[in-house]
Amino acid sequence: MKKLIRIGVEKLNLVHSTEMRGSIWSYGLVILIVAIAFSGSVCLATTKTAEDPHSKTEQIELVKTLRRGGNLLFFRHERTDGFFKRTAKLSFKDCQSQRNLSAAGVASAKEIGLSLQFLEIPINEVWTSQMCRTIDTAKNLVGHYKVSKVFHSTRDKEKLRANLESLINGLVPKTSNNILVGHLGHIRLLYNQDVLEGDALVLSRRAGKVEVLGVLQSGHWNGLVMDKLNRVPGL
Repeated sequence: MKKLIRIGVEKLNLVHSTEMRGSIWSYGLVILIVAIAFSGSVCLATTKTAEDPHSKTEQIELVKTLRRGGNLLFFRHERTDGFFKRTAKLSFKDCQSQRNLSAAGVASAKEIGLSLQFLEIPINEVWTSQMCRTIDTAKNLVGHYKVSKVFHSTRDKEKLRANLESLINGLVPKTSNNILVGHLGHIRLLYNQDVLEGDALVLSRRAGKVEVLGVLQSGHWNGLVMDKLNRVPGL
């Protein structure tokens, strides 16, 4: 940057010393203006990036809500091995017959678990489906869990919806927070929402009815942790 400015100044001085025509003057002036403008834009961009929080306001508000307790975090299991090809009949008792968490999924679940602690979000009960990928997500998130057979209790969608709603109604606590780890199909069935692996719906009871307050994506937690370290208001 300093080199560009120096070249521009030298070209301007050359005009006065040699009495050359306006083409060199114009050339030097353009270089000088561009260099100064670019230097200023870099400074402004750097300052803005340093001051901006990593998290959106709605994400920070969800964390504040979770700190107060009385909510249910409904996770879709963490990232899985996309290259898995089933070669044996699916069995709840045999993880080798299932699509399981990838190394990235395990690491992400552990990171979210640490983030929950660092952000001072209290967790009480943790429930999962019978599938290994939901159980492993729970293990790495918190460590303790209970398995519910409700997730795979029936192939009748309306009966399954009723069973899941009953489970969720019983899991939304008055204090602290509970965690439920399930699958995309269940989230679509209940809330008509598409979420990625590792994302979590924040559910709470409003006027006697369980409602979705928002979604915390798997990638949001790291930004929330950094914002707390940087003392962003609300965290």
